Amino acid sequence: TLMQNGSEVEIDSRSSDAIAVAVRAQAPIYAADEVIEESAIEMEGDEVNEEEIVDQFKRFLDEVSAEDFVEAEVEGDVEDAAAEEEEEEDR
Repeated sequence: TLMQNGSEVEIDSRSSDAIAVAVRAQAPIYAADEVIEESAIEMEGDEVNEEEIVDQFKRFLDEVSAEDFVEAEVEGDVEDAAAEEEEEEDR
C-alpha cells in the first residue's frame, strides 16, 4: 500500500519487486510475526546451542579485565611512537 496525493493506493507485486521498491524509496517494510514465522527457512547443519554460547561469553567476562584492553592499546602506541622517533632520527 502506498500513499499518493493523500490517498492509499494498493499495488499487487511480487515480494522481491516490492522489497526492491521499498529499498529504493527508503520506505520501512513491515511484516506480521506470524508471516515471518511461517515463511522462515530452517537451515540444516550445525545447530547453535545458545545456552553454551552465553555460558562461554559469561566465562570470558569473568576472566577479562579492563587492563586487557588498555595494555594492547598502550603496546601499539609505544610501538608507533618508537617507529616515529626512528623516522625522525633518519631525517
